[in-house]
Amino acid sequence: MKKSMLIALFLIAAMVLAMFAGCGAAPQAQSTAQSAPEAAAQEVASEAETAEAVETDPQQAPSEPDSAAEPEELPEEEPVSARESIQYPLCEPGEVEFSLFTSAGGMGGTSVETLDIYPSFQQAEKATGIKMTYNLAAPEATETKLNLIVASGDFPTFFTGLDMYYVSGRSAAIEDGVVTDLAPYLDECAPDYMNFVDENPGMKKLISTDEGEIPFVAPKAAASYSGLSIRKDWLDDLGLEVPETYDELTEVLDAFKKAYGCSDAMLLSSKFCGEHDTLCAGYNMNMLRGNIGSLAFEVIDGNVELFCQSNGFVDYMKMLAGWKANGYITHYLEIGPFNVSNYVADDSCGVWVGGNNYFSDDWAPAYYSGSYDFKAIPMADVTKTPGEAVELGGLEVSIDGEHAWSVTTACDDVEMALNWLNWWYTEEGCLAAYFGNEGEHYTMVDGTPIFTDLILHDPSGYGVFFATAIQLGASTPASQHPARLDPRNTLENEVQQSCKDVWFPENRGTAYTCYGDMTAAESELYAAKAGDIGTYVEEYMGKVIDGTTDVEATYDEMIENCYAMGLQDVLDVKQAAYDRYLNR
Repeated sequence: MKKSMLIALFLIAAMVLAMFAGCGAAPQAQSTAQSAPEAAAQEVASEAETAEAVETDPQQAPSEPDSAAEPEELPEEEPVSARESIQYPLCEPGEVEFSLFTSAGGMGGTSVETLDIYPSFQQAEKATGIKMTYNLAAPEATETKLNLIVASGDFPTFFTGLDMYYVSGRSAAIEDGVVTDLAPYLDECAPDYMNFVDENPGMKKLISTDEGEIPFVAPKAAASYSGLSIRKDWLDDLGLEVPETYDELTEVLDAFKKAYGCSDAMLLSSKFCGEHDTLCAGYNMNMLRGNIGSLAFEVIDGNVELFCQSNGFVDYMKMLAGWKANGYITHYLEIGPFNVSNYVADDSCGVWVGGNNYFSDDWAPAYYSGSYDFKAIPMADVTKTPGEAVELGGLEVSIDGEHAWSVTTACDDVEMALNWLNWWYTEEGCLAAYFGNEGEHYTMVDGTPIFTDLILHDPSGYGVFFATAIQLGASTPASQHPARLDPRNTLENEVQQSCKDVWFPENRGTAYTCYGDMTAAESELYAAKAGDIGTYVEEYMGKVIDGTTDVEATYDEMIENCYAMGLQDVLDVKQAAYDRYLNR
């Protein structure tokens, strides 16, 4: 297959899944909710990475975005007795009809007109009796179309992506009469979902407002698994060990550059840090920003700070500037979504940040065009001293806010709407969302659903990720079924399976993370000042790396300029949001 065809399919499948892919979750109707494992969502992200948050490429399909997060240290929560599920079906077939507005399709227009072409929604209608109708928008048009719907007052029963598209915030959406506060209903009307929430400490805060309202039913987000990778064949050829410290990494980059003439011994992304702060974590610095020009924050001893206020910023930037001066990094401003593989495939780089697809048995035969016996392995965080623990960037419980389902105030039967959403948190709903139809898409093997050859050995040759996107669709409201992580369903080899433990060891902490929702007034103030600061800092870092600005000589002036541009106001609103979050 030509790469252009694969890229085209990738873009369609990626947008279909990444923009409206819901997951499946928990126990059977009449049973209690099943606990999601720590590794929930490894399967999607191990084959692919999020286009915005992860450096990826056409051969790496996107994982669900690692969206919301949770507190620095989660408080212990008292165990809650599992609630009993409810009876299905809820009504006679077609007796009740609900509607949904959501984002779907590829860039340039919607590629599907309805979601009931997918087995999960077909099963949902049969199991619950409720008929669903769909109003779908192309991803790039979703916010505009939702604003028109809100302005018209002609609301559907459900819409998704409240945190993304309702800019004034969760509480405002409730106060404005757009969505319903679900907090009074959930325990009774969505018992399986609430069992699931209880079994994942921290989720209750993540789905709530500062006032204790709950504006949506949200799934647990798929964790994005990625990290440093290194050419094992080159290391062996040069008699080198996998580097553990920044000094050792610099020595390896120098050796790779001299021996193989690679343009980017270290393939540094345009964000300069890698997903999960992969490259800068050893400096205990959170640089993981959103789009280029946005800001990242840290919490140091309870105080919110801008990432470049970190003690490690100057030394880290000096290191990158040295790499640039010595020719170890070249194309860093050009490295972004969909092109990492190009540099890996033709021997242009020796170390990079990415997913685990490069370690699969079929990646090199399909894509590698270089001159060596290609072999890559995952590489643990580099640190300042050997064995040093990294205190940020670990895996955290988070919600997939993009695929959170809100019940609008147009719904005159909130209880039944929540009953319908709850079905996706039963074992039946979970299987439907993540495995499709038994006998067609999966079979039960010793109590575990295992994909059939229709998915595992897709006749089109696109692999498991694309096959599930095409055959099963997406956009359900639930959380990933644990069996999707079973190696029999991912076709991962031992090296691929080892990646999680290499990239996210138990001592990789989740400190320094800033959470919380800003009020409408705070959001307005933040927007007025944060953008200019973000652009200024990005430009400053680019000049430092290029060698046109000395970071030691200009650092204090840079920070002063940030404050002159309104940094204190930005920090104040982030601090207020963080403090309120801790008090939820």
